[in-house]
Amino acid sequence: MAMSYPIHLWLEPGRGDTDLGLRARVADPVWFLTRQWQLGEHQGEDASSPVRVQLAPLHVPLLYEGLPDGDPTVVPAEALLETEPGQWWTIGRRIRLGRACAPLLPPGDAEKLRFGTLPAPYEALANEVDGRAAFDAGQLPGHAIWADVPAPGPDRWSERDLTYTADFTAAGITLAVNGHPGGDVDWFSVDADASTAEQVPPTPLRNVIPGRLDYPGAPHPRWWQIEDRAVDIGGFAPDRSHLATMLLLDIVLAHPDDWFSFPVPPPINPATTPSSGVLVQLGAVSVHDSFGEQWQLGAPNAYGPQGWSLFHTTGMAASDLVVWPVAVGAHSGPLLDEVLIGVDEDANLAWAVELRAEARQLLPDADTTAAVGETTRTGTRSFRYLPSTTLPNHWHPYSRLHADDPDAPQDGGDGRSGSWRQGVLADLTGPAPVPRPGPTSRLIGGPSQDGPGRGHQVSGSAIPSSGLRLQRRHRLARDAFGRPVLWVERQAQPLTGPPTSHLRFDVLAEDPAP
Repeated sequence: MAMSYPIHLWLEPGRGDTDLGLRARVADPVWFLTRQWQLGEHQGEDASSPVRVQLAPLHVPLLYEGLPDGDPTVVPAEALLETEPGQWWTIGRRIRLGRACAPLLPPGDAEKLRFGTLPAPYEALANEVDGRAAFDAGQLPGHAIWADVPAPGPDRWSERDLTYTADFTAAGITLAVNGHPGGDVDWFSVDADASTAEQVPPTPLRNVIPGRLDYPGAPHPRWWQIEDRAVDIGGFAPDRSHLATMLLLDIVLAHPDDWFSFPVPPPINPATTPSSGVLVQLGAVSVHDSFGEQWQLGAPNAYGPQGWSLFHTTGMAASDLVVWPVAVGAHSGPLLDEVLIGVDEDANLAWAVELRAEARQLLPDADTTAAVGETTRTGTRSFRYLPSTTLPNHWHPYSRLHADDPDAPQDGGDGRSGSWRQGVLADLTGPAPVPRPGPTSRLIGGPSQDGPGRGHQVSGSAIPSSGLRLQRRHRLARDAFGRPVLWVERQAQPLTGPPTSHLRFDVLAEDPAP
């Protein structure tokens, strides 16, 4: 039997060092010059480059009324807009002031003002006196123990629209925040009304140096520069639903590399004029190029058929921009309240499902397993009559308001459109209907006393077809001086689908199979 032996050859250069190879000497430099000529790189243009930009930016501080310590140039905009009355009363402060006032309360009043139940990890303190309850009840008026309690701020949250609404001003310009669902505040969060704008004194001209616009995947100014391997332009699909992707591909593939940007200088005196929480206005901007010529830049037209601007606020000039002191990296506490709201087309009702209220879990989810089981055929042919299917506790119905209802607002509608009004479910298992308790969460009109709820109303346009998730939690950030800022945020987020009740009346429920 013939056998074969593979032979491996290893070719090595005769030199023991690599200095000559690393030098990368060019044997034919004329070829490089010819290749550059072939690609048109030797064709020059009678064009210049910007070397200096002259501008006079205005930094107009924002003003906000309603909070004594609410300076919008220092405090994050989210903390000002989303503040909740009574948010100062944390559990620790309620316990501390409760212990201070307990020995001074009249006999018998302390028992009425105890917490009763507290969420984790405060269960062991449930028997303490609630300082907030004592303060709200008017106990010990004018006493020194209440000296640190601040006056409650304005509540910008609309229980009917489930959004925030507030007004800021800058040099007479009203900056209206309408329909803010909670979360980050940015330049697009406001609409402006400049009809009452005031004249602002001009500032001295400033000189800045422009630079070439650079971003990941940007075209290089030279033909032979190697592209960044970390960016794959081909990986960005030209999806029509993503406008930013289309703009990026258009700039990278169709535009040259002669885009420049320049920084907007900060205020001349930061002690009197802040750099955040301001309305920045750019007046005349002139560019000086390498040929000694001067070019005047103007803001693009933001209106009309050809109008377009990337950062444009309705009601303001295209060269104006609102700069907020936003809460960067804010810490979020555990959920205090969580409510799901959606329209149940089968039941012709809207439902508010309380999953959590005041940091206590009420329901694990919006499941209605019992109602589904009562309407499912099991084949036993043994039936029992039910006035209605069984819904879990903490499900609160909303029905449409009719136009002739005395509580109906202007958009009351005809019962098929318009606002929703909260009702109450009744327990029909006994000899007489017994109303269920009203809501506990303050997001939907709670806490309620015994009996029906408070008739909380929600605008018809506030609930999308997919439903809403309402959440309430503490948030902690720092202001412009590094001081901690604590507030309670309420936020509305869309759901992928509304909660379904499977509500049926006059049901013949079939007994489960053995």
